[in-house]
Amino acid sequence: MQYSIRPITDEDIPFLWETLYESLYVIEGQEPFEKDIILDPHISKYVEGWGGKEI
Repeated sequence: MQYSIRPITDEDIPFLWETLYESLYVIEGQEPFEKDIILDPHISKYVEGWGGKEI
């Protein structure tokens, strides 16, 4: 398997938000969350500032 690691770009940000939304667990039979739930600070912290800190 080959892969490459590259710096994040602004074009990657929408994908991160969509992935965050899709990762939310919804109990079977329940309605999905409204899309704007990802703006809640308890959830948005997983995307806000992504890639801004050097390791």
